[in-house]
Amino acid sequence: MQLLDLPHELLLAIEKEIPSQRDLGLFLRVNRYLHSILDPELYRRDADIQRFTLWAARVGRLETLKKAQSYGIYSNRATGDLLCLSAENGHASVLKHLLPARRCDWGPRMPEFGCHLDKLLVRPSRNGHHAAVKVLLEHGADHSWANVKGRTALYHAATNGFSSVIEVLLDGGAEISAPDWHQWTPLHFACKHGHVAAARLLVNRGADISAKCNAGRSPIFNAVESNNLELAEFLLSKGCDPKSRENLGSTPLHRAVENGLYEMSKLLVRYGSQVDAEADSKTTVLDWAIRGRDVRVAIFILEALAKMPPANALGSSPLHLAAALGLPQAVKILIDKGYDVNLKTLDR
Repeated sequence: MQLLDLPHELLLAIEKEIPSQRDLGLFLRVNRYLHSILDPELYRRDADIQRFTLWAARVGRLETLKKAQSYGIYSNRATGDLLCLSAENGHASVLKHLLPARRCDWGPRMPEFGCHLDKLLVRPSRNGHHAAVKVLLEHGADHSWANVKGRTALYHAATNGFSSVIEVLLDGGAEISAPDWHQWTPLHFACKHGHVAAARLLVNRGADISAKCNAGRSPIFNAVESNNLELAEFLLSKGCDPKSRENLGSTPLHRAVENGLYEMSKLLVRYGSQVDAEADSKTTVLDWAIRGRDVRVAIFILEALAKMPPANALGSSPLHLAAALGLPQAVKILIDKGYDVNLKTLDR
């Protein structure tokens, strides 16, 4: 008698004599008849470790999940893990299939994996999966849920520059300028990472360009330090104050020159930044430029100044600073500009 002529019961008995899942998988691929009989048994062998279903949720194989469900090899207790994987990887069709079956009984592992529906929203938001975000919102996920640092799904989308996700969240009612525990807004995060399109979308949808964090910094500070000229110019053109000061008195120009950002410094000056501004420590923009060790930036500030900054309250001048930092070219330029090489600092 040929193999395919054997009764079902005998074929199933043969299946039990094949210990390896891999070998069983190869065996049932001999033809469709064997596959139809033994495929459910292959899935049932996987019931404990759920390898098939977890893989299907991760890569978006909805048909595999449906088949496993039809064979009864996973229950609502397994749904939490599957939701996490499908949300993380942006498989909207899998989410749609799983969410209607969602139950309160997630099992003991689910709190550890953060698979509460509201927390799930963060996963596709930070990975740029706008379709998955939309599905979760449609099924009741709360866009205002925030982690221990006060950051919502919108923060994660803005941090990673995912404009399509930002748009879905805003359309769903997300608060555009909700502050985190440091009073940073989503616009601060988009600017910090230099995401022009995301920042443009947030501003055009009403984000507060003057919002200050606990350190007193508005988004223009973040844009400057990202060294994205297009982003900085966009914010300035929308009315960001180039003379804005953080809590310690420094301006965006102080930050630009300290980091040696020549083109950014030129942009800020063109939009009205004060080249003679002093921070609370009485350090000038020129001091910060020298501290940044970029001679080209220091020369630019020197040429933009109407008069040379005097020595500070300790009697220290930019020349002292340049000499202390070992910058011979800057020292020569400052001497040429008239700084006194014999000037002494004050004893305290």
